[in-house]
Amino acid sequence: MKAKLHRLFLDNLLLKGSFIILIGSTLANFGAYLYHLAMGRFLGPADYSILESLISVIYYLGIPMSVLGVVVVKYISGEKDTEKIGKFLTKILKKLAVWGFLGLIFFLLLFPL
Repeated sequence: MKAKLHRLFLDNLLLKGSFIILIGSTLANFGAYLYHLAMGRFLGPADYSILESLISVIYYLGIPMSVLGVVVVKYISGEKDTEKIGKFLTKILKKLAVWGFLGLIFFLLLFPL
């Protein structure tokens, strides 16, 4: 029975990949726990709240990039013509560079010199 389950696990790519994701996310979450535990000890309440605020801002800024990644993958996976894919990626990268530069300027203007 044990050998049968072991063989099923090794032959099934979905189970194997899911297990790798499970282990990786568990290790990442444990590392985040240790990081927050250490920072909570090293920093005072005021400094720790500033750190958490900055982490929250970084998470919020990452949302558009995650959405853009999903949109690009959805479009590319449904397209067969490599020329269209190349044009699409060029167009996306140009727009991303412009919006990223404008976002950087806006972000820098938020902070006094």
